[in-house]
Amino acid sequence: MMALQHDSFVYDYTSDKLVEFLIENGKTESHFKQANLWNSRELKKEVNFNRAKHQAQIAMKLSDMNQAKVWATAAIDAAAKEELKFAAEDQWIIYLSKGKSSKNSG
Repeated sequence: MMALQHDSFVYDYTSDKLVEFLIENGKTESHFKQANLWNSRELKKEVNFNRAKHQAQIAMKLSDMNQAKVWATAAIDAAAKEELKFAAEDQWIIYLSKGKSSKNSG
């Protein structure tokens, strides 16, 4: 019933989950390009912490460190607006935004 009344919410949720899955399990450039396509579409609607973080991860998977740094900075800005604290597993975003590398970058 919720899907019928709030189809855009369900699409956004599904898209976010597919992007997460591809970031974690993708093996080829085409997987990451597909994740980029879905995530970019959602970013046009709203930039939030998770989507900016995902975009940074996708850029890293595609070996575009300049874009990864841009999106890491956007993730930090979004986290501040959303009043979020960084979890231990997300500390790599801070290092990346400062131009440093971290092994725990997903």
